[in-house]
Amino acid sequence: MLDKTLQWVKVGGQCDWSPEKYPMDSSSLPEFLPDIPVFVSSIFGNAAQTAIVNIYSPGETLAPDRDISESSPAVVVSFARL
Repeated sequence: MLDKTLQWVKVGGQCDWSPEKYPMDSSSLPEFLPDIPVFVSSIFGNAAQTAIVNIYSPGETLAPDRDISESSPAVVVSFARL
């Protein structure tokens, strides 16, 4: 279905990859993802502004990662279908 070279998709506010910073005035997530921002906000009290969807083939994994661009800890929620 998807080209194996596609590894991730980003929705919402776009990152400026040179200084690795997200714009402070970014819009919220697109309306076609209405449940995710509501879910995150109900648990953590923060409004979701962006999302990254990682795409894996069977047997692939994601290496540990740390977002050093944020001044406060970012909430990470992972969903998997096995």
